[in-house]
Amino acid sequence: MEWLAGLAKAVVQVAIAIGSMIGSAVPGAVPAHAPVTPSSAAVVAAVASSPSSKAVPGQLLVRYRDGVQAAAVDALEKSHGAARKAEIRALRLHVVSVPTGDEDAIALALGSDARVEIVERDFAVTSTGTTPNDYWWPNEWSEVKTRTNLAWDMTQGSSSIVIASLDTGVDLTQPDLQAKLVAGYNVLNGSSDATDDNGHGTWAAGVAAAASNNSIGVASYCWRCSLMPVKVLGADGTGTTANVASGIIWATDHGARVISMSLSGTTGTSALQSAVYYAHSRGVVLVAAAPRLIPPRIPRCSASPGAIRTMPSTRGPPTAPG
Repeated sequence: MEWLAGLAKAVVQVAIAIGSMIGSAVPGAVPAHAPVTPSSAAVVAAVASSPSSKAVPGQLLVRYRDGVQAAAVDALEKSHGAARKAEIRALRLHVVSVPTGDEDAIALALGSDARVEIVERDFAVTSTGTTPNDYWWPNEWSEVKTRTNLAWDMTQGSSSIVIASLDTGVDLTQPDLQAKLVAGYNVLNGSSDATDDNGHGTWAAGVAAAASNNSIGVASYCWRCSLMPVKVLGADGTGTTANVASGIIWATDHGARVISMSLSGTTGTSALQSAVYYAHSRGVVLVAAAPRLIPPRIPRCSASPGAIRTMPSTRGPPTAPG
C-alpha cells in the first residue's frame, strides 16, 4: 500500500480543512449526568486571538441515552418548547429549535432529565481563506514548495480513493472536476444537489483533486482521486457545527476515505467531536487546518484523534513549527 502512504503525504500538505475548533467542546454546554463518548471531548478554552465563533440563535444539540423511546423524546422536547429540526442518527443527536433568548434556560432544563446524555449550544463555522480570482492561482507555487512532485513520483492516487470536500459545494459543470465527481449530498436541504452557490467549495475541491496532467486548468494534489461534494456551508460561506457533523457522518457512510473541510471556528461541540471519532474509528483520514494566528504559533487543537492538523504558508522558505 505504498501508493496510499504517498497519497496521505500529498493530502496532508493541503491546507483545506477545518480549523482548530474541532477539538474544543462548548463552554457552557450542559453535561447531563455522564460525560459523552469519547471522553476526550472535554470543555477546552477557545483559541485566543482567533475570530470568535458565535452561538447559533434558537438552536440546541441534544443527545439522548441509548434506549430512550422516540415517543418519550418527542414529549420531552415539546414540554420544554423545543421543536426538532434535524436528526443525526449515528450520534443519537437531535438538532432542535427553541425560542431565541431561552436557549440556556431550556438547555439546563433538558440537561436535568436523566434520559438526556448531553445538551449544548450549536456554534457557527465559516469558510477559510480567500478564493483567488485568477484561474491559474498564481502559478501554483505551493505544490513546488511542499515537494508534492516527489509524491507524484510514487503515486498520483487512485479513483478508488474518495476525497469528501465539506464546503459550499462544487460547480458540477467545471471541466476539471466533472469526471472526478461521485454522488454528493446537500446537508442544508437533505438533497443530492451539492451545487456550489459561493465558489469557495469549487476552489477547494480543485486544489485537492482536479483532473491533472491534461493540458487544461490546474494540477491538483491528488490527480486521480475521486471527489465527493458535501455541502455544509451556505451561499454566504457560513454554517454550523451540526451541519459539519452531519456531513462527516454522511461522507463516512458513503465511502469517503479522506475528509477535507475548508472551514473554521473557535468553538466546537461534542457533537462535532463525536462525528470525528465516528469517522476516524472507521478508517477515514480527516485533515484539519489550523488557521494562521498573530503572533504566529500553532494553536492548541485538543481531543481530535485522527484529525491531521496543517498550517497555512507563504511563498517564502519553510519555517520550523513554533
